[in-house]
Amino acid sequence: MRAVILQGNGSGYLAELMGADPSYEPVRGSPEVGPWNIIREERANPRMGGRGQIDVLLTVPHSQCSPEGLFHSHPCDTAAKETAFKVRHFLQHIQQGINVKMMPGSVPRAECDLNREECRKTPWRKKVRELMGESLIFLDMHSFYDSESKFGDVDVAVFFHGGRDTRLRLKILSNMLRKAGLRVNEWESDLGTDDLLKEWEGQKWRGASLPGTLIELNESVPNERRTKVAEVMAFWVSDQLAELGGTF
Repeated sequence: MRAVILQGNGSGYLAELMGADPSYEPVRGSPEVGPWNIIREERANPRMGGRGQIDVLLTVPHSQCSPEGLFHSHPCDTAAKETAFKVRHFLQHIQQGINVKMMPGSVPRAECDLNREECRKTPWRKKVRELMGESLIFLDMHSFYDSESKFGDVDVAVFFHGGRDTRLRLKILSNMLRKAGLRVNEWESDLGTDDLLKEWEGQKWRGASLPGTLIELNESVPNERRTKVAEVMAFWVSDQLAELGGTF
């Protein structure tokens, strides 16, 4: 794996934030201002106990559309699936050799909501659980329509959870999205219904909390804005992999 350091903050900047207020906004570029100045650096990367076989795990549990007449207002998360593919594309462009595993849902929500505890015994959830044990970063992708939104007039919602380390990492993501001109809701997850995120909660690598979140994308905004979300997310993931590289 090649770790990417975004010039400006440099490797280790997250560690410097550990004593900072979560409202701290790191100075960064924007996908609109290119080209991004990226330093590629080879890192020794010993794999132990399976962890790290996958750099990024992307799940889209509601990618399969429900039959007509069920969940008629929102039969599936079309924008989530499209954006997940874009995140993977951007990541593989940014970092040569990055291993991104994408898991679209296997059944429609009307048959079994794969983001709920009652579906943990399905083959898809069992496979995702296995992959979580091999992954360094987890992104659970969802989407919504303005008409059903509890998130307000935004382009994307980033679900906050976990301890201080995780929240600082997610704050960096939301700040990056805002600096790119996107409208962001920092949504507090209680992990009650966000069952995939609940299973990821507490994942660690050599004492470091591993980044993970649930992302909700607005289906009602122009596609260009969701593409921008995907691009920003890819650079955030790259930065997180660089930070985690210091623990190998």
